[in-house]
Amino acid sequence: MIEKIKFLRNIISVLLVCCATSSCTSNTGGLAFLWSVTHPVDTIEGLSKLPAEKRRQEAYGRAITKCEAEEKLLPQSLEIDSFIDEGAALRGDLIYELLLKRNLKAIYVQPQPTDDGKALRYAYPDGDHIGRFTYPAAIAPKSASAKYIKLELHNGEEGNCLPADWTPLYIQDRYKKPPALPKTCLAYSFTDNPQTQYSLRYNKSQKIAGEQFGTWSIVDLLANQPIASLTTVDLPPSVNSGGPSDCRSPYTVLAWRIKPDPSRRNLFAVKQSIVVASPSFLELIDQKESLPLVQTRTTKTPFVKGEWEAGSSNTALHARWQEAVDEGIRSGVGHYDGQDAGHWFSSDYRIYEGAHGSGRILDWGQRNLIGLQLVETGTQIRTGINWDVSASEGGFLVFTREWKKGENPLVARYNINGSLDWAIQIPGAPVINGCGFGPRQALSTDTEILLKQPSCNNKEGTVWRLPKEDISFYKTQIVKVLNPGTSAR
Repeated sequence: MIEKIKFLRNIISVLLVCCATSSCTSNTGGLAFLWSVTHPVDTIEGLSKLPAEKRRQEAYGRAITKCEAEEKLLPQSLEIDSFIDEGAALRGDLIYELLLKRNLKAIYVQPQPTDDGKALRYAYPDGDHIGRFTYPAAIAPKSASAKYIKLELHNGEEGNCLPADWTPLYIQDRYKKPPALPKTCLAYSFTDNPQTQYSLRYNKSQKIAGEQFGTWSIVDLLANQPIASLTTVDLPPSVNSGGPSDCRSPYTVLAWRIKPDPSRRNLFAVKQSIVVASPSFLELIDQKESLPLVQTRTTKTPFVKGEWEAGSSNTALHARWQEAVDEGIRSGVGHYDGQDAGHWFSSDYRIYEGAHGSGRILDWGQRNLIGLQLVETGTQIRTGINWDVSASEGGFLVFTREWKKGENPLVARYNINGSLDWAIQIPGAPVINGCGFGPRQALSTDTEILLKQPSCNNKEGTVWRLPKEDISFYKTQIVKVLNPGTSAR
């Protein structure tokens, strides 16, 4: 008997792949046979005797198993530039991914009523936002039959942006920061005639032991044929949500595979790329004691209430991004200091994962926002340092952020390609103002490098000033330290 069970289990691994094909999907016997031989308890007769909740859980597990086999046979991407969403359960971040980052033209959502019938849902009501991603049902009849709500990107000055009470604040905010261009918004309109060839659609297939199985499919409406399908026990309008490869939500798995032609120009976003610092910042740290010590001049700035907090507020970030784009349009290169993104290398954080600082350079001609990665991804961290990056004069200024008594902070400049221009030490004298122990921003003027600490806690701010001519004076020494055997040009 044991040998027979082992034999049947071996057959299952073959059936799982076989049943992922369209022919088996349409064969009602295939799924029933799969069910009956997987586990003894899962025979149709055995399942029929289980309590309803337990039977549902078992059906859910069988659907996931079959979906995972089918998923392995799916193409990695489905080249689609718009589609109808019949589930109305895409998460807000996936809508953002599809429209902004992947550059879809539009998503036509077939909305679903909320439990109280007073609103229509156009996206998954996740977490604390269960009352959002909806719009009042009363407005729908005003636009023809309004069978679908069309979601697309627009310039906020021209488009019909989603009202603030239709979508959570965190989603609205994402469309105001890079890579979204300023004034971009998620816009809507109503239609009963979607201009698209594809639909993300649910179809019932069969009942087994009283449990309803079905499929989510991407359907080519012109050919009236599915181009990709996954098994599910979803019962729309109740639709599970999950991740890109999570067969608890076959609906979401299919949506994540949608990728339009990458050559189509994106009118609402910039590309984002990373250049790797050479030499790495950790290499500079190893040689810091050999680098020249450049004296600074310190000045104070008056206390301004809220200055410290305002630097990372959404309002300030949106304004800085608009300024960076305006600068890029004028001169070809813009500079953006985004949200506070310094990183602490500690004994508990052994592997560097490639995060970059807050300062980035906008190459407007290429529509490319460039960040600096200071250490190769996967590098073993050998020391502790708190650093950040600012963008200025077409390059990256890197600086130690939290200063420690008795240690000289490191300041360096890398160019737009990631190559080092110079690196120096400056005298370390922590200035404690209740919010931090060092600068939060670096910028370059015609004559100086400025390191700025905002005012905070009723205390003045501080500016450390490094004369550029002093840095130039030490250029030869810097080159010899970092590249022994070479000379400065």
